[in-house]
Amino acid sequence: MTEQTVTPPTSDENLFCIISWLGPLIGYAIVIGNILVPLIVLITKGKQSEFIAYNARESLNFQISMTIYWICTVILMYVLIGILIAVPLAIFQIYVMIKATIKSSNGERYRVPMCIRLVK
Repeated sequence: MTEQTVTPPTSDENLFCIISWLGPLIGYAIVIGNILVPLIVLITKGKQSEFIAYNARESLNFQISMTIYWICTVILMYVLIGILIAVPLAIFQIYVMIKATIKSSNGERYRVPMCIRLVK
């Protein structure tokens, strides 16, 4: 069995991976800003590094998925079920963003659970 040697990410790669995961927190101030931040990272830096492209795609897919989940939750709030879903969904979203940031800054590829993979 052969082992693959993985080159550790450079400081620039780490920076752009962190931006793609935590940038959406700032992006919430703008409508769909949470989707725009990882999309901009993917478009501008994705061709320079496969590691950045992977993390930006994962973050983008996660943010699109969370937007869909939040729209469904808001609709369900009209029948009071959405109130029960909102708090765990918010906790899950913050948890995944922090965990993915830590994993990517350590040079690992984190695959987000419960994520719709729209961007390949």
